Amino acid sequence: MDAHAALELLARLARGVGLAAGLTGFGTLVLAALLSGPAAAGPERVWTSLRRLARAALTVAILAMVSWLLLHARLLTDAERGWWAAARLVAGGTTFGRALLAQAGLLALAQATMGTLRSQPRVLLAAGLAAGALGLQPRLGHAAASDVPFLPLLVALHVIAAGLWLGALPGLLIAVARSPVTAARVAVRRFSWLGLAAVGVVAVTAVLQSLPLVGDIGGLFGTLYGRVALAKTLGFAGLLALAALNRFVLTPAMTRNGSGPLVTSIAVELVLGASVLVGAVALASLPPGAHEQAVWPFPLQPDLSRIDEPYFAKELWRAAAFLSAGLAGLAGLLWRRTRLIGPAGALVALVWLPNPNLALLAKPAWPTSFQRSETGFTAASILRGEKILRRHCTAACFRPRDDPSDPTPYGLWQRADGDLYGWLTTTFDPIGHTPFPHGTIARLEPRERWQLIDYFRARVAGSAARLNETWAHPVLLPGFPVRCRDGGTLLRGRPDRAGPVEITVALGGATPSPEAAPPGVPLTRVLLAARETDAVPSGFDCMSGSPDAVSALALMSGCDEDQLDGTRLLVDANGWLRVRIPPRRSGASVPASPVRDAELVRIAAEPFDAGDVGTHRH
Repeated sequence: MDAHAALELLARLARGVGLAAGLTGFGTLVLAALLSGPAAAGPERVWTSLRRLARAALTVAILAMVSWLLLHARLLTDAERGWWAAARLVAGGTTFGRALLAQAGLLALAQATMGTLRSQPRVLLAAGLAAGALGLQPRLGHAAASDVPFLPLLVALHVIAAGLWLGALPGLLIAVARSPVTAARVAVRRFSWLGLAAVGVVAVTAVLQSLPLVGDIGGLFGTLYGRVALAKTLGFAGLLALAALNRFVLTPAMTRNGSGPLVTSIAVELVLGASVLVGAVALASLPPGAHEQAVWPFPLQPDLSRIDEPYFAKELWRAAAFLSAGLAGLAGLLWRRTRLIGPAGALVALVWLPNPNLALLAKPAWPTSFQRSETGFTAASILRGEKILRRHCTAACFRPRDDPSDPTPYGLWQRADGDLYGWLTTTFDPIGHTPFPHGTIARLEPRERWQLIDYFRARVAGSAARLNETWAHPVLLPGFPVRCRDGGTLLRGRPDRAGPVEITVALGGATPSPEAAPPGVPLTRVLLAARETDAVPSGFDCMSGSPDAVSALALMSGCDEDQLDGTRLLVDANGWLRVRIPPRRSGASVPASPVRDAELVRIAAEPFDAGDVGTHRH
């Protein structure tokens, strides 16, 4: 292990120790606040142990945070800079450094305020200071760099709630183990309801913050981040089971069985909680699954594309009934009167209920099924894909009949990017009616394969538009540079654009006059010309002189570039190409306005929503 790797390992260790100690200090203070006051619970030896635990935890947390700052500063700066100079640079010039110093300062104030733990107001103040320190945790991880609204708040609530629950377990273990049964029951009863509330907050915030970080189901099972998050979730489920066991089974039985079983269960819960905390620290050090290309490990993937068909709902109801019976059987274990009849009844129900045919809810998968295109589906990437095809194409390409370079018969529009990537590489390339010598696609670089996919999608779109001048299947408008009056440079993904877009292609010298939008339709008019002008022409909202856009849209319209001149393309508010109005409709013999207005009203009322099918959505 080299010096850099050793420093990284030490920094992660300091981070984990600091978080664990901070949670323990905060949880111990909260537990002391619950047990103190006029009706203080527990003998003096318990309070002595709690004081020592709180002071030791807060001290270790402060030292670990300072160590993390020093190690992180050393990793970020050059070797010639001294430790002190590097720490001053990071502490004063970064959000991370300032947040870490603020955390350590608040914990030091909490330690100075806590006193002997017998004064409830002082303990509450110390607990509030420690909670403030834990609330700065989002500034030390992924949430600080995320633009997802409320993610920092979710992370802060998650950490504070974890301190209320897991952080209080060491103190609760001491209180139960060192107190008489009567005092131990008081301590558990006072803590249980706060602990249950904290468990709920931990569960809800864990789900909400995992969505933007893990991404989709591919990120959950196909990335290291997702698998660690899944393991953490399983550990959390075990913690929930132990918490339920403690609250509903072992605590009521303390009078009869003593504190021993509950002490053992809390100790196991503490060990499992430590493993969950290790998972949390590991997640903070890994790139989020939403930012990684997932490698799907299963031969099947969930398929909800036929969710409206009657059999699908029937299978879902069967699966829900199976799951409900199993959960009811587990819940029966929590009460003595149902501990036998509950699981037995659930077993009978599982045998009696019809088995759900889960195979109908899935479809074949490739390792790349949940991967996303690197290109963003732009006009430039489409043309690069065409160059790749022409460079490797056999003599059979572009012939009038049975053209292998046109994959229209394969239903590409139904395949998501990752599925198409895997199918092209593992099925179409070695055995299909491919335009290349077999094995060519597998030898291409990943980005070249994505560019080839962009070309194939555009080619299939052109085949569809050539027949009826509409795109019945999802066809995304390719990205290309534009210049708008409001300073914008994008047509896709603009939240301020609520209506359809009309692209007028004018490759000749004269600039056409745009027509008025139908009443009630917020229309964005774009001029696609042969060359840029100094200003956006009157009547248009945006313009572009991109030759790549002309070539790509001609391909997707199923015509040559010279035939595209005078064409108008209608795009709905979600960025899907919908209608092509060719130049012949612009003449006096066939007025364009009635056709154009009717189509604009239609797509404005019903913008196409294809989900993730055949798209490059990110």
